[in-house]
Amino acid sequence: MQRSMKIALAILWFSRATLALAQTSDADPPREATDSTATAPADEVVATDQPTATSTTDDGDDAGTTPDAGQTATPDEAASESDDDEAALAAELTAELGGGAAGAEPEAAPTPETSGGGGGGGGGGGGGGAALGRVLMLPNISLILTSGLWYFSDRPTRRPSGHDPTANASGFRFQLQEIELAFQAAIDPYLRADVFFALGLDQIEVEEAYLTTTGLPAGLQLRAGQMYARIGRFNTQHFLETQPFVDAPLVNRHFFSSEQVRGLGAELSWLAPLPWYVEVSAQMLTANNEQSFGVPVDQTRHARDFLAVGHLDQFFALSDTWSVKWGLSYAQGPNITGGLEHTAHDRTQIFGSDLYLKWRDLQSHRYVALQSEFLLRRADVEGGRVTEGGLYAHLDARLSQNWQLATRFDWLGLPSKVSGAPDFGVTTAPAMEPFTPFAQWRAALAVSYYFSEFQRWRLQYGIDRLKSGAAGVVASRDPVHEVLLEYQIVMGSHGAHPF
Repeated sequence: MQRSMKIALAILWFSRATLALAQTSDADPPREATDSTATAPADEVVATDQPTATSTTDDGDDAGTTPDAGQTATPDEAASESDDDEAALAAELTAELGGGAAGAEPEAAPTPETSGGGGGGGGGGGGGGAALGRVLMLPNISLILTSGLWYFSDRPTRRPSGHDPTANASGFRFQLQEIELAFQAAIDPYLRADVFFALGLDQIEVEEAYLTTTGLPAGLQLRAGQMYARIGRFNTQHFLETQPFVDAPLVNRHFFSSEQVRGLGAELSWLAPLPWYVEVSAQMLTANNEQSFGVPVDQTRHARDFLAVGHLDQFFALSDTWSVKWGLSYAQGPNITGGLEHTAHDRTQIFGSDLYLKWRDLQSHRYVALQSEFLLRRADVEGGRVTEGGLYAHLDARLSQNWQLATRFDWLGLPSKVSGAPDFGVTTAPAMEPFTPFAQWRAALAVSYYFSEFQRWRLQYGIDRLKSGAAGVVASRDPVHEVLLEYQIVMGSHGAHPF
């Protein structure tokens, strides 16, 4: 019993140390068998992109005491203390795993007449090994709550439903952005599962739920289930946890809403055998994002009703401290501006390019990162074609283990062009509203304070200016000033997100 308890303790210690290392290291990009997705190289980004909590003294040194001279224990005393610690830990582990009360005497080994027929599952009693097996088979379970208090100097600009701060008028508003409940586990050496639920005050939805292979040959990996479309960088992330801002960039909000593009389907990715990281992926998903596409899942009948996505990722380690990641995206699928019967010619195409440049200090938590993305949407709609584009660029600096500073600039309407004579009437053609082109810019500054890797505050100031649209259906407005205060907590073990 004592030997099995030592082994169990060693396994639990090793698994916890491995998890902590995986969440805090800036690993190189090659795909690992235990990665939760096929999408990218590993990074230090964790549930809330926070530093690892480290116990320190006031002068910054690691906490702990050094024995004074004359206080060094003798070998016999040290051995006795070690035995006492092992016994206490073994008793605690036994109690936690259901193997009896702490301090109880080990049970006698069962005789053949009293044993339960040889299975490993057995009932009650001294099943320390079986109980440990059950513990190791449990998934990582976490819950992330994100909420905030907003102030708008005027009625905010149009914001499709989602996690973005919003209000119907000027003034203050409290909002629960999301409660994310996650279950993540390796099924066996060849397959893992990731399930994310988004909980609101009046609804529960499946944000993502997919299986990922971890043992295919030739650099191949397959995912199947509900997942985000790999359009650019921002759309693939749970942005409330990984991005340094409270809200989504303008171009992503206008094209996809802050719910982002996701659907049921499959993804096949290939890691090319090249000297640098190159990954090519293809997805086929249901196209139920009404901002740019819009065929409901239960109305999908033909191959043309699906959303097809292609993505190329390249990663370059320029030095020990500098790295750059560059991606190209293409997506094509139906829109319902003319109704479900016209989706054969009412189509939407998305072209995208994203860049992520990062410097990190090898001796601390400090880093500086530049992220930028350009998206172009070309939609063949009823009566004509709408072409519009937008970009954002943000600079993110981790100043210390606790403080983070970020600034972002967004521009929508590069270009903004209408061909033909589409009807943008809100009452006559409501399905056309998401395709209404206009020009808009926004600037934001955000500061975040991390108490630990499990909770943070974020304060963001933004100025949002809406200009008239190309079709003349959107009127200019005075700038809207925004003050956004967000709070987030993490409960449980939440695995690292894609780089």
